[in-house]
Amino acid sequence: MMVMRKLRKKMRVFLWFAIVVFVAGMTAMMVGGGGRKPTPTEQGKVGEIYIKPTSAWQKMKRWTRKEKIPLSYRDYSNLLEHYKKQGIPAWKCKNLAFSTLVEEALVIQEMKKRGIELTDEEVVEIIKNNPPPELLQDTLLLTNGEFDYNKYLAIISDPSNTKWLQSYELLIRSQMPREILYQTITSAARPTTIDLIEAYAHSHLKLTLEYALIPNPEPRTPNPELLEYYNTHQDEFMLQEEPIINYVVFQVPISAEDEDYTKEIAQEIADFAQGGASLDSLAIEYGCQIIQTQSQTPNTEHRITKKDDGYHITKEDKELILPVRPSDESFVLTEDKASDFISAAKSDFLSAAKSYDLKVHKGAGYELPIPADLSYINLAEKDKIIGPIEGLNCFYVLHTLGIQESHTPEFSTLSDKVRDKYHHSKAQELAQKLLDKTKGRLKPSFQPFKEVLQANGFPVETREFSAGAIHESPIQQEIFLKASNLPENETGIVSTEDGIYLVHCLKHEKPIQEEIEKAIPEVYPDWIKEEKEMIYEEWLANLKTSVDIKDYRYKIH
Repeated sequence: MMVMRKLRKKMRVFLWFAIVVFVAGMTAMMVGGGGRKPTPTEQGKVGEIYIKPTSAWQKMKRWTRKEKIPLSYRDYSNLLEHYKKQGIPAWKCKNLAFSTLVEEALVIQEMKKRGIELTDEEVVEIIKNNPPPELLQDTLLLTNGEFDYNKYLAIISDPSNTKWLQSYELLIRSQMPREILYQTITSAARPTTIDLIEAYAHSHLKLTLEYALIPNPEPRTPNPELLEYYNTHQDEFMLQEEPIINYVVFQVPISAEDEDYTKEIAQEIADFAQGGASLDSLAIEYGCQIIQTQSQTPNTEHRITKKDDGYHITKEDKELILPVRPSDESFVLTEDKASDFISAAKSDFLSAAKSYDLKVHKGAGYELPIPADLSYINLAEKDKIIGPIEGLNCFYVLHTLGIQESHTPEFSTLSDKVRDKYHHSKAQELAQKLLDKTKGRLKPSFQPFKEVLQANGFPVETREFSAGAIHESPIQQEIFLKASNLPENETGIVSTEDGIYLVHCLKHEKPIQEEIEKAIPEVYPDWIKEEKEMIYEEWLANLKTSVDIKDYRYKIH
C-alpha cells in the first residue's frame, strides 16, 4: 500500500498534459433567441483549424468543402492556468496556450493521417517492459541497489491498482504515438564525422580579439545630402502591400495601494524563504518568475530589492521576481472602459478616441507593438474593430483601415530612417578605409591595427572570447559569433545592431585533433538532439502554413 501511495503521488508529475489535452471540454449550450446563430465562443470554441484541399484532383475541381478542427475553449483555459502557475505573465500565457493548442491539434491530425496508433497488445507490452522513469530509482522497488522487475510486475498485476494502470495507459497512448511521429519526421538527422568535428571545434573555440566601434557620423547631416541618398536608394525604403491599422491603448492604473500590497507580499515571500521554503515552490505558489543569478558566493540570507520590473527576492543563487501588478478590480474596470469605447467607436473610431482622450497610434502589417499573436486574424478586412486585447497592464483596441498598396513613402515621412541608413553606410565606408590601411592597401603601407585605429581617434578594446561564455554582453557574443571564422592575424568588419566594428584576430585557438577525435562520441548525442529539434520545429512551422487557422479569442466587431 505504501508503494502505491508513492506511485500515485509521482504519477501526478507527468500526467498534467494528458489531463489538459484529453479531458473532453463541455461546450457551451446554444444560446440566443429568435434563431440567432450562436458565436464560436458560445459554442465553446476558442478557434478552428480549416484543412485546405491538398490533392491535385481537389484543387482542379475547386474543392470547397474544408475539414474543420475545433479548438476547445476549456482546453485553452486549462493550458492558460498551467502557464500562469509557472509565473508567466497573463498576456504571454494567452499566446503560448493558443499556440500549444494549435500545434497539438495539428499533431493529432497528422498522426491520424499517417495511421500512427497503438494496439491494446502493444500498450500492455509497453507497460510491462517500461516502468515510468520516475520509478526506476524508487528505493521501494530496488533489490540490492537495482530495479526489481518482479516487484513492479506484482504491482501492475494487482487488480486494486487498476485506476493507476488506466492513468499510465492514458499517458502511453498520448505520448508514444507522438514519439513515433517525432522519430519519423526527424529520421533524416544523420551527422557526418565532419559535422561532429566542426560542432566540437566551434563549441570549444577560443579567440583573442582587439576591436573598435566605428561610430556613425555627426547626426547633423544637411537635408540635401540625405535627400540625395534617399533618391539613389529608393528600393531600400519601399514598403510592401500590407494592412494598415489604427489602435488605442487603455493603461490599467497601478495605485499606491497596489504598490504597498506588492511590497507586503514580497516581504511575506522573503519570510517564507528565510524560514526554509525554496524559491522554486514559492514561485509556483505566487505565480512568479525565477531567474538564476551569477553570484559566485551563494547567500543563504534572503534579500529584497526594488527594480523596474518589480521586487526581487534573492536567496542563494536564485532570484524570484514579483512584479507590481494592478488589482483585479482595476483590470475589470479598465476592460469595461475599453468595451464601452468599442461601442462608441463603431460609428466613428477617431471621434470616440478624442472623446476618451486617447492617443491614436498607426501601424502597418502584422508586426505591431502589441504583445498578441495577430497572425491568425484577418487584418486586411476594412473597418473592423478588434478587441479588447490584453497586454502588459493594458488593453488594446484596433481599427482596420484596409490594405495599403506597395509604395515608397515620401522623404518627409522617412527622414529619421533615411538618416540612420545614411550614417550606417558612412560608418561602413570609414571602416573599409581603415581596414584597407591595416592591410597595406593604402599609402603609407601596412600599419598595426591598434596604431591605425588610435591614430584616427577610436579606442581599441582587447579581450579573450570563448564559446558559451555567459559573462559576455549580447554585443560581445555577436562579435565573437561573427568573428569566429576570422583567421589569426586577419582583420574584418563586423556589423551589429549596436554599430560597425573593426575586428582584428590576435589568437584563434581550436582544440587539437587528438582531443577532437576522443570527444566525438560525446558530441554525437547533443548534435543529434539539436538537429532533430530543428528539423521538427521547421516541419511544425510548415504544417501551420498549410492550414487556415481562425482565432476567436478577440472579438471582431
